[in-house]
Amino acid sequence: AELRQEVSKLEDDVATLQIELSSRQENNELIEEELEKLESAMQDRRRDHMSIRRDFENRIRDLRIDMSERTVAMDKKLKEYEGMAKEYRKKTELRMKLMETLGERRDTSLTALDQHRRQFQEEAAARA
Repeated sequence: AELRQEVSKLEDDVATLQIELSSRQENNELIEEELEKLESAMQDRRRDHMSIRRDFENRIRDLRIDMSERTVAMDKKLKEYEGMAKEYRKKTELRMKLMETLGERRDTSLTALDQHRRQFQEEAAARA
């Protein structure tokens, strides 16, 4: 009878342990499922972050290319303007020399005309 009681007690203990083991296995399965969900969410976030990073890197690359192209265009435009300014200075200097030459010729002509007039007046006064 004692053996039966002990066997019965052991059978109860085994049943209790099986229930606990089953419960722990269910808990482990739930934890594993939750872990898989978290790992999946982390992977999704990582992919999202990588995509965002790639987009930013592409945008930065595009901006650098655009900035480089604009710099080249601005350098070209600057050289054009420098050439135009040089041409303008050259033409302005030429005009100034021309005006100076014309002024000198006018002065020479006026001086010669004045001398001619005086000479004519002197000749007219001498005749009279």
